Amino acid sequence: MAQPETDRILAILRRAAWVAAADDGLPAALLEAGRLLRLPAGAWTHGEGDPDAGIVVVIDGALQLFTEAPGDRQVLVGHVEQGGTFGQTTRFGGGPRIVTAIAVTPSLVLTLSDGALGRLAASRPDIWRIITGLAYAQLRITVRMLAETVALPPRARLASRLLALAAMKKETPPIVLSIGQQSLGELVGLTRKTVNGLLQDFAREGLVRLRYARLEIVDVKGLEAATHA
Repeated sequence: MAQPETDRILAILRRAAWVAAADDGLPAALLEAGRLLRLPAGAWTHGEGDPDAGIVVVIDGALQLFTEAPGDRQVLVGHVEQGGTFGQTTRFGGGPRIVTAIAVTPSLVLTLSDGALGRLAASRPDIWRIITGLAYAQLRITVRMLAETVALPPRARLASRLLALAAMKKETPPIVLSIGQQSLGELVGLTRKTVNGLLQDFAREGLVRLRYARLEIVDVKGLEAATHA
């Protein structure tokens, strides 16, 4: 891999919150221990129930996370873009994969299996503490999502989810999100029609710009205000 591409990937890793909290040497150690995968749209990194655990960091593109619900339905429970991380380790218990992860655009991901993390731990035993922190962060996000679904009205709920997706990318506006209205509706428990109407309102207020199968966050502070409206 050419040095400019290596430097670009390392910069993306450094922006991930769970990596940024560690020392400067961690991004290079993760890149060396892990495996880079290029995925076409529609490809899986893993399926729910797969026995091999580990974590996945999105370098480019976007992945969506699904889980099986009663009635053999696949329910969208997460959308992860550049810098986002998901997964778990069996190091401290647990079991097989709990979601199916599918690329919704051509994507580049860094995968670190439990085996890779174990080999990394030989030189960096602090990796287990760092991964535990990542697991806690994922749990905290899940609990917050549940609370928002129960407590927030539709406009505030959608604004909060857009902010959460934008925060993952650690960018300044305009922040491009590769997600369609149907997927947004599934994530926040609203119909596509309701999401479309709310996004049109946000667009008129200058908070977002709507594009085909994606949108741009233009005014973060305005969206923050909308979460209290």
